[in-house]
Parts: sequence; structure tokens; C-alpha cells
Amino acid sequence: MKRALIAVLAGILLASAGCQTNPFQKQAPAPPADLQFESADGRVSSSPTVPSDGLPMATQQRFSDVPLPEKLKEDAERTFVYEAPGLQIGRTVYTIRAKPADLAQFYVRECPTAGWKLDSIVQADVITINFTKPDKKLRVTITDLGIGRGTELVLLIVPEKTPS
Repeated sequence: MKRALIAVLAGILLASAGCQTNPFQKQAPAPPADLQFESADGRVSSSPTVPSDGLPMATQQRFSDVPLPEKLKEDAERTFVYEAPGLQIGRTVYTIRAKPADLAQFYVRECPTAGWKLDSIVQADVITINFTKPDKKLRVTITDLGIGRGTELVLLIVPEKTPS
């Protein structure tokens, strides 16, 4: 009897291990449709079309021209910021309870209003969004930390190379 019960339980475990609804199986995130550069009517534009709703902007920001969403938690041990007249260099690390696609959409929507030009978006396990201004570059890196751990946001701001 005991062997039969163990065999049935083992069979159930094996059958459920292959199910798509298994909560322990890591699934690749679907790319957010809003980050595409093609409009609904098929026209390709230089900037993406973005809905007005989404993550709200925080009232305080580390750098005045780099938007931050509300409810971020800064990781002070992994953050470095240096500011001097005419120079900003920094790597700020945050966690937030938001979907990576929502966070990416926040930066695609808010950075151009702060004067940043969208250069590129790379979507894989990590979402990387690159912006430039005449005198500096901003790299936004968004990583899903897994169930219950939230999303990591890393902002890297460096001076733009000047021609020698």
C-alpha cells in the first residue's frame, strides 16, 4: 500500500513538472508591446508612442534631469555618485515592486521630457535602455529579481566623450 501511494505521488510530481502553469518554472518575459517604434496604423516614428498612464514620478531625484519613479528603495552600498560643476558621474542602484516592462515604459516616457534622446533599447533577460544628451549618457538597466524580490533598477550616468 505504501509503495503504491509513493508511486502515485511520484507520478503526479513528474506530470506537474512539465506543466506550463508550474509556478516554479522560469519563463522568459514577453517583450512589452509599448516599446515598439511602430504606431498602431503601421507608421514608424523616431520616438515610441506611449500611453499617459503608468508609474508616477517621484518628487525627489538624485540627478535633477534623471527621472525616478515613486516607491524606489536605494541600495546605498552599491550606489556611487560624484558631482562637481559641469560634471556628473554616478551609478545608482534601486529596487522597486513594479513589473520590468512598466519600469521600462516609465523611462521611455519620462526621459525625453527631461531632454534625453532615446538611442537604443535592448530586451533580453535584462532590459537596457540608452539615452544621450549633448554632454552625457544615461544607461537604464532593468532586471527582474524573481518572485517576491521585485525589480532592480540601475542608472549609470557618465560624461559624453568629447572629440580630441
